This record gives sequence, structure tokens and C-alpha cells, in this order.
Amino acid sequence: GMEYDRIEANFPTVVQEGNFPKILTIYRSVARDLVRYSSAREGDRVLDMGFGTGISTLELLQQKKGINVVGIEMSKGMLSVARYKFHQDDGHGILAQITDDKLLKYWRDFREESKDYTTKVEFLQGDIQETEAIATESVDAAVGSQFMHWTDLSKSFKQLNKFLRTKGEVIWNSASHFYNDKQFPTAE
Repeated sequence: GMEYDRIEANFPTVVQEGNFPKILTIYRSVARDLVRYSSAREGDRVLDMGFGTGISTLELLQQKKGINVVGIEMSKGMLSVARYKFHQDDGHGILAQITDDKLLKYWRDFREESKDYTTKVEFLQGDIQETEAIATESVDAAVGSQFMHWTDLSKSFKQLNKFLRTKGEVIWNSASHFYNDKQFPTAE
């Protein structure tokens, strides 16, 4: 569970932020680009599928003011890291295992960024393909950053068809592509 945040999530990439270059982790950079496609707006409830350690969740909350996020993640390790990073857990269990100072600094910085959003997100453990923890027609939009290719798409989309309100939106990417399915599920 911890390797995810230790190695890949901390791999740096340079992005242009206005006139200035900014160093972001690769997952953060990709999540930032993906969330820009979302038309979620204030008051919406957005489903973050396979949120990992909360990187895409933070991008959603920062870019789309006034939304609430419900996230679903299978990995218990990643879920516990996300809860710590969003001040929903004191991290006692995880911090004891970490000796990497760069990772601890990254988490501290992340916690500083996430502190205003603690009550705006609900993290669930489960599998998007079969969960019943998300109510029918209870979300306005869904996001899957670097996640959907790990699932059986027909199962995932069948579930999304249930969870999304009419004219809901699904945005997702694979390793190299972005998809934006507007007005999903289709109005009948």
C-alpha cells in the first residue's frame, strides 16, 4: 500500500503555472489536467473513483469550489493514507512505518493544502464495480484519474449508470488519454 505514495506519486514533473514553472508530482499533474475537463459546480456531489491517496480528490476540491466528494478505493493502505492526508485520521498507524523524510514532507505539505476540505470529502473502501455504498442517482459527476483501466469497463459503467443523476458527467483518463462522456447516462 505504501509504495504507491513513496515512489510513483513523488516522481516530479514540471508544469507551467501562469508565467512560472512549477514542480508537481506526476499523479498530481495528470489529475490537475483531468479535473480541468470537469463541469462540476458549486453544490455538486462528485464521485472520485479509485482515489488512491487523495491526489485527484484534492484537485477536485481546489478547482471546483463548493463541491462535495465521495471517493471509493479498494486499497486499505491507500485509503488510510488519504484519510491521514485529509485530517480524517491522526496517521498513527501509517507514520510508524515511514522512514522517508521526503515522503513525510510531501504529506505535511499536502495536509496544509487539504485542511479546508476535511468535511467536504467522504472516503469509502470498496470496489466501484460492485459497491452498494453509493446511492442510486446520488452523484452529479464522476472522475477516474489513472484508474478505469484497472476495472471491467462494462461493470464500472453499469454502476455509474445507477449512481449518476440524469445528465451526469464522467471524466476519466487512461495512461495517456482523456475521455469526457457528457450527458451520461443517456436520457431515455
